[in-house]
Amino acid sequence: MHVPKLFTILSHLEKEEWNSWVKGVKGQIVPGNDAEMLLDVLVSSRSKLDSLGQADDLQLRYFPTRSVKYVSNLLSTLLNWTEDWIVLQQIKAEKFQKELILLRWYNERGLYTFANTTAADLESQLGEVKNLSLIAKRARMSMLHAQYFSNNSIKNEMGPAMLEELCHLFLDVTQMQALIYATELVNWGRIRSHDFSKEMSLMEELLLNDPLPQNKRYLYDLYQLIRHPTIDLAEDLKNRLFSGELNPGEEIHTIATLYIGAMMVKLHSTGIPIPQNYFMQITEYGMQHGVYTQHGRLTNVSFHNLIMALSINADFDEVKVFIEKWAQNVQTKNKEATAALAMAQNCFYNERYREMIRYTWRSDFEFHNQKTMAMCLHCIACFMFRKEDPDIYLNALKSFKNSLLRSKDKFTTRNYKNYSNLLDFMKRCDNEAPEQISLDQYDTIIYRKWCVKVLATLRKK
Repeated sequence: MHVPKLFTILSHLEKEEWNSWVKGVKGQIVPGNDAEMLLDVLVSSRSKLDSLGQADDLQLRYFPTRSVKYVSNLLSTLLNWTEDWIVLQQIKAEKFQKELILLRWYNERGLYTFANTTAADLESQLGEVKNLSLIAKRARMSMLHAQYFSNNSIKNEMGPAMLEELCHLFLDVTQMQALIYATELVNWGRIRSHDFSKEMSLMEELLLNDPLPQNKRYLYDLYQLIRHPTIDLAEDLKNRLFSGELNPGEEIHTIATLYIGAMMVKLHSTGIPIPQNYFMQITEYGMQHGVYTQHGRLTNVSFHNLIMALSINADFDEVKVFIEKWAQNVQTKNKEATAALAMAQNCFYNERYREMIRYTWRSDFEFHNQKTMAMCLHCIACFMFRKEDPDIYLNALKSFKNSLLRSKDKFTTRNYKNYSNLLDFMKRCDNEAPEQISLDQYDTIIYRKWCVKVLATLRKK
């Protein structure tokens, strides 16, 4: 069933945002209007918005004397007001945006005294930013642009200096952005085996003859880490990150945290020993500084991806503590089940298969991806002890296969093949000689490294 856009937006509001939204919308409503009644319906149903249906359902239940088109128009009106409220909240949340908007408005209206006062206030705020900050540089550039490209006489008073600084800031901001894009081009090109050489050439042209590379040294070093990762550079960037060289909450800070962690995983996967607790430290730092979360919450997909990476690269007991601490921040109604699945992942990557069973038996997961992962890991655990309990294993195998078939339309083609190929592999392990089985026959299969180990063990017997 199609869910109205308004309901989808409202379902993503945090509890503390609802009061602000209600105030914002109420300010647009004439008392006694049908829009007020619709607002009351939405507020009273905020925990079950998906049960309200569409315009025709609302019309039958709450507005029987009105037409469906009328109710549909009401929904559109509230949606417009809601989007206006979102824009206002975003302006308030983003640093320096209020001042920049006021500055442009004052200059457009010829209120140059107010514009200059606002610019001075913004200048003072920008002066307090001590670390590398693309947001601050971009704000200063926008401020000078708004002052220069107006009829404000301030540009005549300052002379050529204003235009000179504006141009240098433009180059500075452009080069910082080019470094971020160049870093991502290298990373994404490597992951997806895509040729970004044309785009890389364009980015590198923007970086030639940089007059002040030291002002952007962290970004230059991060770019080098992605191009040619080394333990020493990763450790250096991590220490500089932890010491406060970047500002938490800014895009550069988020990107740096993610890349430093990713490159250490890459180094570790090639057999290079990494400093003890390194990956746990960078992940914990990211959680504490909102790198993986939105408003203090993270999706179940992000959480399980983190647990996978941690389980491979960190100590079992450390990961257990991490799960106990952060599972409460996952956006799910069943945090206990989410924590159990995370522990099953931790057991799997540490080859503690017997313990896995106690975490994977449950079926009360909120999301389809969680249910599928739990059934898959349960099947793997039963496979490892199939000689002891063949009936339990065969039942697990059958249940997993039936579940995949029932929910085939919920998977992407690749994900469905990932799981179905794993099932095929496990069956073949008992029905064919190990020498006849080759993983090269599967273009995609989940938990391939586990399959490699299983096959190697079978061939030794």
